[in-house]
Amino acid sequence: MKQTLLDSGYNLYKDGMLFYPGCKVIVPAPFKAGKIELPAGEYKSRTIKSNGVLLLENNNGEEFISNIKYLVDAGFKLAE
Repeated sequence: MKQTLLDSGYNLYKDGMLFYPGCKVIVPAPFKAGKIELPAGEYKSRTIKSNGVLLLENNNGEEFISNIKYLVDAGFKLAE
């Protein structure tokens, strides 16, 4: 996953982590979460595993399992 992020032009943070559990991310395009597609928007990262699987939470508190590759493809960034 680290190489996927680097190849996509992302700058990595400490220990190769782009973001961390609890931070907010902005996803400017729809992306996959399992068999469903989530809309563009702001999400909170809940859990991030070394294999790229992550748990995201929307503004309504609903949780979704996705993969960092889908967020990279959708052009995500950290919310400021």
